[in-house]
Amino acid sequence: MSVRQGGPFGPAPRDPWDRFIEKVDVVPGGCWLWTGGRFSNGYGRISWGRTNKHLPVLAHRLSYLLFHDWLPEGYELVLDHLCRVKHCVNPEHLEVVTQAENLHRGVAVHKDFCSKGHAMTGDNLKVVHHRGYDDWLCQTCRRDVYRAYESRHPERKYRAR
Repeated sequence: MSVRQGGPFGPAPRDPWDRFIEKVDVVPGGCWLWTGGRFSNGYGRISWGRTNKHLPVLAHRLSYLLFHDWLPEGYELVLDHLCRVKHCVNPEHLEVVTQAENLHRGVAVHKDFCSKGHAMTGDNLKVVHHRGYDDWLCQTCRRDVYRAYESRHPERKYRAR
């Protein structure tokens, strides 16, 4: 029988705080950016639980639990990112609110410019309604995507909506 670091029964369990903090990058402006894995929706994830059954949990919820010793339970209360950065785990940037308030705050946030610098106003702004929230899209960027698609696939004409 080989003895791994920590003893004959496997590695010694790591301190939860150490596991958490090694995946945090503190940046100017106050955000603590999660450098570990992320879910497809952009929120940080970390495996947590018993050693033989690690469960993926949201990193910002774990951060709130480590600093405040409690978590909102059920579907009524959620943690809202005040900084609007999904992978921020700074507990000072998290506020317990109702799900309705969280959705309302997300809709109320509107960008003035897209990621490429186009103004998100007037005819260049398209609002797409999803389930329970709105998404703002830059028409210039959308047209560029359609043109690039058409140049790669000339047999398929795609009309920008």
